[in-house]
Amino acid sequence: PGDMGLGTWQLPSFGSGRALAVPAAGLATLVVLGQVMEATRGETSQWSKTQKQRVRATFGYFGLGVAAWVGCAFVLWKTGLVPHHPLQIFGIFLASCYATYKCSSLDYDADRKAKVGWFGAFAGLQGANLSVILLQFHLRGWLHLVAQAAAITSADCLAVALIVVSYPHKDWLWLRGTLSAGMGMLLGANLVNMLFGNRILHQAIAYVGAAVFTASLLHDVQKVMREAATPPLPPGAERRDAQGRRLCEFDPIRHALSIYMDAVNLFFYVLRILADQEGRNEQSHRQRQRGEGGEGRRQLPPQLRPS
Repeated sequence: PGDMGLGTWQLPSFGSGRALAVPAAGLATLVVLGQVMEATRGETSQWSKTQKQRVRATFGYFGLGVAAWVGCAFVLWKTGLVPHHPLQIFGIFLASCYATYKCSSLDYDADRKAKVGWFGAFAGLQGANLSVILLQFHLRGWLHLVAQAAAITSADCLAVALIVVSYPHKDWLWLRGTLSAGMGMLLGANLVNMLFGNRILHQAIAYVGAAVFTASLLHDVQKVMREAATPPLPPGAERRDAQGRRLCEFDPIRHALSIYMDAVNLFFYVLRILADQEGRNEQSHRQRQRGEGGEGRRQLPPQLRPS
C-alpha cells in the first residue's frame, strides 16, 4: 500500500519557559493515573463473575466495531473504492439505518450470530464514511491530524472508563435528559451552519459536540456497569416488555453500539477542531508569505521591480 501518510510525531522542545510545563503535566498525570488505577483494581476485585463477563463482552464488541470501522475505511481508501457519488452516500446512510434497526431489534440470546453480523456490517458502513475523510485529508496533506484525533479520542475513552470504574457511586445517569437536549441543539446548529456557513458557529459546534459526546460516553459506560451488576435471573425465568416480547437479560451489543457511536462522534468533532486550527495556521502562513513578498518588492529599486 505504500506510505500511509500518517505524518511524523515530533516531541516538543523542553526548553525554558512555558515548555517546562509539558513534562510537569506528564508527571502529574502519571501520579493521578496511578491513584485511579489503584482504585480501579480495588473496585473490580469486588465484581461478580457474571458482571466481569458482561463488561468484557461489551467492550470486546466495542473493539470489534472499531476494528471493522477502521479496517473498512483503510481498505476502501487504499483500493480506490471510496464512495463519492451522492447516491452512494445516501445508499450507505439507508443501509446504516437498517443495520441499526437490526442491531436493536434482534434478540441477543436467540439470534446472537445474526446480531453480531449486523453490528459488524453497521461498523463497516460507517467505515465507508471514514474513507471519504481519509481521502480528503490525504489530498490536503492533513493525515497526521487523523492520527492525532484518534490518539486524543482513545485517551478520552480510556479516561472516561477509568473514572466510571474507579468511582462507581458517582452518578452520571442524570445526564440523560441534558444529553438529549444537547444533541438536539447540536443537530439544529449543524443544520443552521450548513445553510449559512458561519465560521464562528462552526468552531463552537465542534467544541460543544466534543463536550456532549464525552458526557454521553460517561453516561453510557456507567449504564453498562450498572446493568452488568444486575443479578442473573433464575433458570427458566424470563423478562418481558409491555407487548409480551421477551427481553434479553443483558445485551452487550446494544451497549457496545451506544459506546461505539459516542466514540465515533467524539472522534469526528475532535478532528473538526484540529482541522480548523490547521486551516487557520495555513492561512496565517500564506498571509505572512505574501506580506514578506510584498515587502521585498517594495525595497527593490524602481528599475528592478517586476512590471
